[in-house]
Amino acid sequence: MGMTIKVTGLSPGKTANRIISDEVKMSVANNAAKLMADYLPMDTGTLMGGGMAMLENGNPIVFYNGPYAHFQHEGRLMLSPSGSPWAKYGEIKHYAKPNKYLKFSKEKHPLATSYWERAMIIGKGRQFLKETQQLIKRG
Repeated sequence: MGMTIKVTGLSPGKTANRIISDEVKMSVANNAAKLMADYLPMDTGTLMGGGMAMLENGNPIVFYNGPYAHFQHEGRLMLSPSGSPWAKYGEIKHYAKPNKYLKFSKEKHPLATSYWERAMIIGKGRQFLKETQQLIKRG
């Protein structure tokens, strides 16, 4: 004779959002931003200075604000309709075809790369997890 128990309406993500405070989530996002900084392409520091930790739909995120943040993150050249890498206000850029990948200066940030969040997880993932666990435990 067996017994089956069915639990419905349980969502691990929603449960975590109820248990982990917004303050802890913001601390996790700020820590991620701090650890990602070494991987950001840097010339004048505008991209890094435009980074903001925030909550989006209850989830911690790091948002980089700037007219070129997206194409820096993707690491691919984008062009205006005229074929210039400089777009006029309001113009919509497209990726160059064939793909042309950006070469980031290593002078100020030797680890600079596209997809910097992935590079941070590879290079500092254990540190990030350990610090995240500590933040959650402190609550």
